[in-house]
Amino acid sequence: MSQMRKFKVISKVCSTPDICRVVLEPADGQPMFAFQAGQFVLVNLLDGDGSSIHARSYSIASAPSESKTRFELGVKKQGKLSGALYGAEPEDVFGIQGPFGRFNLPVQAKHAVLFGGGIGITPFRAMLRERALSGSGPDLTLFYVARTLNDLAYHQEFAELAKQSSGIDYVPVITRECPPDWNGACGHVTSELVTKHVQDLGSAVYFLCGPEAFMNDIGHILENLGAQTTSQLHLEKF
Repeated sequence: MSQMRKFKVISKVCSTPDICRVVLEPADGQPMFAFQAGQFVLVNLLDGDGSSIHARSYSIASAPSESKTRFELGVKKQGKLSGALYGAEPEDVFGIQGPFGRFNLPVQAKHAVLFGGGIGITPFRAMLRERALSGSGPDLTLFYVARTLNDLAYHQEFAELAKQSSGIDYVPVITRECPPDWNGACGHVTSELVTKHVQDLGSAVYFLCGPEAFMNDIGHILENLGAQTTSQLHLEKF
């Protein structure tokens, strides 16, 4: 396990009623750590002596190339530590360990298809932003699934990234209460929706992140379409 460092909150914006974007920077005078899009950190709630009393993992939501002095997390208001981050104020200090994980885009991949459910979208935000900022890496197709439009925390941002950046295709999916003027998909992800946006089913790589039931459903769809679970599917549970 990596050494714990102290980071302080410098800003917090709540983009939906229960999801906040929390930005942290080093509080120990040391440089920001390097990471790859898709990795996560272990966030520690500290007592008065600076010792960890509770810890939980969070995927980094910002792109590596824009995180030279700070990084961003997407936090849903659930659980003790998430509640502390959700209610955090500027200058509040947390312990950070990491980065960890191998949920990263393969260097040799030409096309990666991403399926994000709920707050499981955060590692994919880092990937999309890095692709847009660097202009390199595989083409990305993102299926972002949530119950309502208000639950799509990064919807406007992803729509703009797809509009401005070649190589990014954004497919928002609402499973309930689709607005009358909604241009995205309604209902659940289906084989027909996947094949409409993915023509290279046999050669693409697939990344799934979200609740277990969500990933099981998507996994079954991809397997039925011929995806090889050992070489093409990459999973990260939330």
